[in-house]
Amino acid sequence: MFDSRHWWQRSEPIRRYPDLVCHRALLRELGASDEPLPEDLPELAEHASVREREAAKLEYRADEICLAWLLEQRLFELGWETAFEGEITGLIPSGLFARFGEVFEGFLPARRLPSDYFELNPLGTALVGRRGGRTHRLGDTLEVRVEGIRRNEGKVEVAPAVARNGGPGRRYP
Repeated sequence: MFDSRHWWQRSEPIRRYPDLVCHRALLRELGASDEPLPEDLPELAEHASVREREAAKLEYRADEICLAWLLEQRLFELGWETAFEGEITGLIPSGLFARFGEVFEGFLPARRLPSDYFELNPLGTALVGRRGGRTHRLGDTLEVRVEGIRRNEGKVEVAPAVARNGGPGRRYP
């Protein structure tokens, strides 16, 4: 097949079996090949899709773990009280996710947000204070500090960057 005059090469050779099957199917539909498709094509496609999703999850998990180790190293250099400008990238009923320091992401539990009890709005786009109505929306900025790192799990917990004793310190935006 690789020496076929109908061979089409993307930026890299097709090495993955799903790509090869698709290539063969395309050639068959174009009339450039009469090679039959596998009889169990639907099962093969499902299996390949499941494996691809599993591989993507593992890759994401490995990135989380590496970033947790890197963040810990950076905090040893900068100090554990270092505040970071963050952006809210995700919301769930129990809190928010903030991206900070260009590549890091941490979870800020709603219980750590001061002065109110926060609930997720019906659209899932904001945490809204029950008493004061203060909101934390997707895309909002906030200043955070790292509260804890579970390196082996790739988990980072953050808190608003206010003084721990409640006295003068970093302002909560």
